[in-house]
Amino acid sequence: MSSREKPSNHFYLSDLFRFIENNISDNLDTEILSRTGYVSSPKLYRDFYNLTGHSVKEYIRKRRLSNALALIKTSEMELTDMLFNVGIPQPCYVDWFVNLTNDYKS
Repeated sequence: MSSREKPSNHFYLSDLFRFIENNISDNLDTEILSRTGYVSSPKLYRDFYNLTGHSVKEYIRKRRLSNALALIKTSEMELTDMLFNVGIPQPCYVDWFVNLTNDYKS
């Protein structure tokens, strides 16, 4: 493959999934992922949605929440610190997540 050829859809998406997992607590958005995958934002959105059934933003949010739920089982960390560590610093999610975890622990 020459340096000007783009990788196949499957290849670039598998690299993006790995990139997302390795950088899940960072500020990830479609623009960053598009540059990482060497594709346009609309193409990334289409390919990602066709493969996962979720938008990039929704997928990342669900992965972060899943990581936070896993930490609840194994960590004594404060909830807000836990959320921040998995990449959820927004206060609007904290109240929602507290209610979710209370239901989860019951």
